[in-house]
Amino acid sequence: MLRKDWQALLEHMKQLFGRCLQDGTFTECWKTARLVIINNPSKDDLGKVKSYLPISLLPILGKALELMVIQEITRETDLDSQAEQHRFTAGKSTISAVESVYTWIDASKCRNIFLTFLDITSTFDHVKWSPLLAQLKYLGASISRGSSNRTLKNRWADFELEGVNFKRRLERE
Repeated sequence: MLRKDWQALLEHMKQLFGRCLQDGTFTECWKTARLVIINNPSKDDLGKVKSYLPISLLPILGKALELMVIQEITRETDLDSQAEQHRFTAGKSTISAVESVYTWIDASKCRNIFLTFLDITSTFDHVKWSPLLAQLKYLGASISRGSSNRTLKNRWADFELEGVNFKRRLERE
């Protein structure tokens, strides 16, 4: 329906999303992911857990509001201007992070350089939300208004296992 008649709904959607941001609301049905498990094409042994990839499918309206919350946080905190921030920043990536290290090395007057790289797989999957929100507030995000806070709270995952449906609440306090 949204795809077919999006022009007719555009003004209503703008008002709805604007109100959600203003009031700090984020409806639970937009935060409920459908968990789908697919085979990892790079893994051959289907008897191992790492041979499967969990994919969380979120409703499109929730993804759209999430994007608006991220844009609001970015604008309020000026995260795009942080030189050290590469991931989730427009025009930057893990490649730009490596390039900045090379630039730093080239500009260095030192003869010896010691570098340590730390790659933590699935880091954001294990981040506690309370310290994350505290850091965003410290950087200037209007956490008190609630949109950022409510984006993370009361998340759910629906999944089916052997014909039985399950719903699990996701919390990382």
